[in-house]
Amino acid sequence: MIENEPPNIEYTEYDKLFIKNFFKSMRKIGILTMIKVKPRHGYEIMNSINRIYEKRSLDELKIGASTIYPMLQGLEEKKLIKGTWHKEGKRDVKYYHITPEGESTLVRTRNLIKDSLNEFWDETDEVNNEKKKE
Repeated sequence: MIENEPPNIEYTEYDKLFIKNFFKSMRKIGILTMIKVKPRHGYEIMNSINRIYEKRSLDELKIGASTIYPMLQGLEEKKLIKGTWHKEGKRDVKYYHITPEGESTLVRTRNLIKDSLNEFWDETDEVNNEKKKE
């Protein structure tokens, strides 16, 4: 549950669209963050992302194989992640780990987002404080 969010919140259609676009843009950063912690296979990454959506009652944002694997392929083509095949029982499973370039991209992107949001919130707080003084 999101902090300060009432349980079973009902989102408007605009909320859902806004949230969907936000989460879609954050998926690749989420993938890089997840595999920085530990290598994971595509199915595990997909399930982790979907659990995040479930916790927030955003089931309609869940993704499937047709979404996650092209994303992983794109990140791999950009050399941000690298996949290696491992034998698990009778199956070959591809585990992804972050590359040094992926780590650099993640740090730069996270810092940009964090700094921009902090600046936005600071600006908003400044405006609100000025209004309170009036």
